[in-house]
Amino acid sequence: MITLTVQVVWRLGVKANLDSLTRVDLSPFKIEQVTIGERELFENTRDFRVIQYLLSLPDDLKHGEYIIPSFSVPYFNEVDKTNGVASSSPITVRKVPILVEARLDKDVFDIGDRIHYTLTILNEKNVKVLFENLERFNFEPFELLDTRISKTTTGQLESTVIKYSLAIYEVGTEKQRYEIPSIPVI
Repeated sequence: MITLTVQVVWRLGVKANLDSLTRVDLSPFKIEQVTIGERELFENTRDFRVIQYLLSLPDDLKHGEYIIPSFSVPYFNEVDKTNGVASSSPITVRKVPILVEARLDKDVFDIGDRIHYTLTILNEKNVKVLFENLERFNFEPFELLDTRISKTTTGQLESTVIKYSLAIYEVGTEKQRYEIPSIPVI
């Protein structure tokens, strides 16, 4: 799923047809859900709304680049009684067989503190991820205290969350920075 957030801003005195945004064609993407936010004033001279699309690609599409096409919002200017159309720009999205995200619970720590490092791997069911190197990875200069792996499957997507508990026991200098080494996912 992809969340596409669109911000629509227009001058007071202009009526934008936001209902048309619920009927746009974003092929090859399928619109799963559209949420139109509440009207807000922007700088006391403009109306402002946020529209969010929840999009998906068909499972049978191959890996590669796909374009979310541009779409238009018709409007009517009540001041000069003219009609117009505002258009978005197309957006290129890449479908990949595997996606890896890393998170750290804190970026400042003391000697001996427990640091929680989470690696999330999303992959299609037909992609085999080798976990042997991930279970006991060498995080030097950090010490690996614990590793927990959990897997879930939703449709054609597998999600693996690896939670590492790390600590460091070295005394560094004030300007020394410690970095968690990059982890190759094979």
